[in-house]
Amino acid sequence: MIASAYGVGARLLLLDDRKARRIATGAYKLRVMGTAGVLVFAKRAGLIPAVRPLLEVMIGRGYYLSQRLVDQATSAAGEAPEHGADVSGGLGL
Repeated sequence: MIASAYGVGARLLLLDDRKARRIATGAYKLRVMGTAGVLVFAKRAGLIPAVRPLLEVMIGRGYYLSQRLVDQATSAAGEAPEHGADVSGGLGL
């Protein structure tokens, strides 16, 4: 997938796997976004009302997302973080 995106000159690659994201951004200099980033984009565009409920459904169905990523995504979407959550750091969405 990464080589194909590079080969066609893709402007953005959708990836959630951390190792694949590092390869895409490091070796291929591609811009990447994950599922959480897509949801933040959708909320900012007015396509969905909230990010957190969708991330919670994903987690409930077995999709792994760290609490830090959930908090970063909801913060970026302008939603209040969970009580006591740390939202410092970059947006690894």
